Amino acid sequence: MKYAIDKQDHVAVIDLHEEKLDSRIAPALKGEFVLLNSEGFANIVLNLAEIKFADSSGLSALLVGNRLCSQKGGQFILYGITPMVQKVMEISQLTSVLNILPTREEALEAVVLGSLELQLEDELRAGHPHGQAIEDEEEEYELGGDEWEEADGAEGDDEWDEDFDEADEDELWDDDDQEEEADDEWDDDEEADEEDDD
Repeated sequence: MKYAIDKQDHVAVIDLHEEKLDSRIAPALKGEFVLLNSEGFANIVLNLAEIKFADSSGLSALLVGNRLCSQKGGQFILYGITPMVQKVMEISQLTSVLNILPTREEALEAVVLGSLELQLEDELRAGHPHGQAIEDEEEEYELGGDEWEEADGAEGDDEWDEDFDEADEDELWDDDDQEEEADDEWDDDEEADEEDDD
């Protein structure tokens, strides 16, 4: 396999000087990915500008590199994809799996941004002052929400329901009393009418 490699601080850049990414060079490429991973390179950028053909073995090698970088929390980025290789990747539905960018500069910039994001996440997990402030603010917001629900939610509804039930119950009792009084008056009137008839 003909290639050149540039090892920088946090990324290894590989330039493949081959026309075909096939079973002939795929094992060597996988071996290089494994070696870089063991050396601590979580980010790998691969230049495919000279590759005009790729088969299933070559695509499999790319997936190995992507998996190794992901396991280390890094990025595996391809750039310089030729139209023919792009078409093969689209047919294989790898364009949604692999990170593909147009140029070397964009690939290296993506690695830097990814490293910064990872560093920020690590600081937040480690209890960095900024991270603690964010967590405190989120907790305060959640507590505020609970207090609001408690003040304006279930307890208020229960009191309203109790008042409604008492008022409704009193009204029912009043209606019953009125019906009994009406029945008594009707009975009295009926007795009076019977006496008049006699």
